Amino acid sequence: MTPEAWFTLLVVAATVVALVREWFPPHVVLLGAMSVFLVTGVTTPGRAFSGFTNPAPLTVAALWVLARAVNRTGALRPLVAGVLSGRDGERSRLLRIVVPTAGASAFLNNTPVTAMLISPIVRWAEERGRDPGLYLMPLSFAAILGGMLTLVGTSTNLVVSGLVEETGRRPLGMFEMTPVAAPAVCVGLLIVVALTPRLLPRRDPVTFPAGVGASGRKGDPSVAGSDPDPSGEDGSDRTGTSPEPAEAGEPMEAPGGLGEGTNRLRSWLALGSVAGVVGSAALGWIPIVYGAVGAVALLVVTGALSPWEAVRSVDFGVILLIASAFGVGAAIEDSGLAGVLAGGLVGAAQDLGAVAVLAGVALCTLVLTELITNNAAAVLMFPIALAAASVVEVEPRAFIWAVALVASASFLTPIGYQTNAMVYGAGRYRFGDYARLGTPVALGVAISVVLGIATHWELWGS
Repeated sequence: MTPEAWFTLLVVAATVVALVREWFPPHVVLLGAMSVFLVTGVTTPGRAFSGFTNPAPLTVAALWVLARAVNRTGALRPLVAGVLSGRDGERSRLLRIVVPTAGASAFLNNTPVTAMLISPIVRWAEERGRDPGLYLMPLSFAAILGGMLTLVGTSTNLVVSGLVEETGRRPLGMFEMTPVAAPAVCVGLLIVVALTPRLLPRRDPVTFPAGVGASGRKGDPSVAGSDPDPSGEDGSDRTGTSPEPAEAGEPMEAPGGLGEGTNRLRSWLALGSVAGVVGSAALGWIPIVYGAVGAVALLVVTGALSPWEAVRSVDFGVILLIASAFGVGAAIEDSGLAGVLAGGLVGAAQDLGAVAVLAGVALCTLVLTELITNNAAAVLMFPIALAAASVVEVEPRAFIWAVALVASASFLTPIGYQTNAMVYGAGRYRFGDYARLGTPVALGVAISVVLGIATHWELWGS
């Protein structure tokens, strides 16, 4: 390796340690690493700051505002009603929770979807003398899985799409990865429904006073609707602060004291804006960033969301993390470190074929996403995946899909993904409970992704 590659490896290792140990907020760590690479000349200013001119961070911010508008106007209340109605069988109850949650999370920020359902599910379980913990972890896992289905389902997909665009390639399409993601999501949901009653311990339900979480403190994030609310979006910022308390299943009032009819109109406007963004991007009419920003402008101009609410919807720490991570990824590539690591990975698995190399990339991504944030894991693995695809001479998009989808499969800890942290207190879980159910889910999803990609891109004979 060249001296630059050794130096980059040292800085990346220090970055991973700082993220794992949580010495500083993730965005500070990534910004610091990017600055080191810039000052030492490992990468150029244009490459270091490429994330700040890339549409991905702005798109993520705009989608947060859209999700906030949907939540604020009460447009998700039919989802709550649907989840809590129907027949009372153990796995039937789980299906009623995970399927609509995954579906909603494919198009909306999974934080408000999860937050909307936590309190109603807790009340619903307690009224029936059941342990809410049997339902809240599946709720979180379903929200994570649903985000894998579309480009807008998780910020990780948008970040990877931005990285793809930086290389001069066509960005990811709205439903481009759905043929592979959908079977993996189904596998994950089936594992959740089948194994939750067997693997999650049952604890006697405990009723807490309003606004008091499982820790016994007011404002416990384990209670959706209390303050502060867990922030962010896809677990991109484990330590971020919340831009806005979540309305979790409580009746929504129209802004400014307006009537129910006006609020219903604004609910349809919010849902229509999301549908417009998804539809226009899927049909290729306009880039997704244009549609998302235009939809936000429409919601603010029509009063469906105030400018202040729009600003508070965005976790700027996560936006800074995403933008800075682009510079770190550029340094890994420019220094030659990506090629060296990819060469080692390919050398260990090349005799077994391209599918084995793909599996190695997926495994490395899965380990990284549990250690650090999902977006950071995707950015660090992206240049390595591209280099590995080049070495084995297969379509780079196959390896890009693996990084994007597996980086979102963070199920093993309560800190690995934001929605996992949200249900931790209310479900009265222990740290190890996540690994107990999350391990088979993560492995099932990762294996399904690898097999799906290998089949879709016809890698079996490579």
